[in-house]
Amino acid sequence: MNMRNVFSVIISIVCSLPFYAQEAFEGDRSNTMRIFDASGRLFENPYKDIAGSPFFIADWKYGYLTLNNNKTYSKRLLKINLESKEIHYLTENKLEMSLPAGSVKEVALIDSTKFPAIEYHFASGFPPIDNQNEKNFYLYLSKGKVSLLKSFRTNIITEKNEFSGESNREFRTYEDLYFFTGVSIIKIKKDKSYILGILKNKSAEMEEYIKTNSLGFKSQQDLKKIIDYYISLK
Repeated sequence: MNMRNVFSVIISIVCSLPFYAQEAFEGDRSNTMRIFDASGRLFENPYKDIAGSPFFIADWKYGYLTLNNNKTYSKRLLKINLESKEIHYLTENKLEMSLPAGSVKEVALIDSTKFPAIEYHFASGFPPIDNQNEKNFYLYLSKGKVSLLKSFRTNIITEKNEFSGESNREFRTYEDLYFFTGVSIIKIKKDKSYILGILKNKSAEMEEYIKTNSLGFKSQQDLKKIIDYYISLK
């Protein structure tokens, strides 16, 4: 094969990249391609000069995910990239691939280093709020008629050393809690009257439960107990 034909073959592979990327994930046909990004370039780590990690958990964890077309895949080695909102996965040939932001609606990671193992269940597709859009992933702390969600927003921060003049970049993660009512997403104010106002249709039961169990409204653990109990009420 001459060089002109070789060049033509390379161009045809790059142009058909989105199709092959999807097929490689669905059928593990990772041996048909190298790792390219959406522009057809050889994938390189864009974070090599940045301290920290953009991932929810830096190590590979087994988990499962559901795409926007409702296809579900289990027993995959996965990572959640909080900065790019992409899901990374490892193919059977140990190639690291990523699914673009907005293509995955649910993903769960199983952390078996804990005992008992912890399942982190994330979802996207929630209404926009606080500079977050439908591509942002939220961690379910409680799920039901009112869900308790936790957001993780990871940004790249640049700081300049006034003495050396050097600039350092690092990942910085910000966390917030939200309620999701099935229609609206609401940022939580850790205030008794505010939270009981959201749960007002069961205010008497909630007041009694909170008092009996000496629960507060500042900690994530107490808020989860409050919402779990509210979900259990008929």
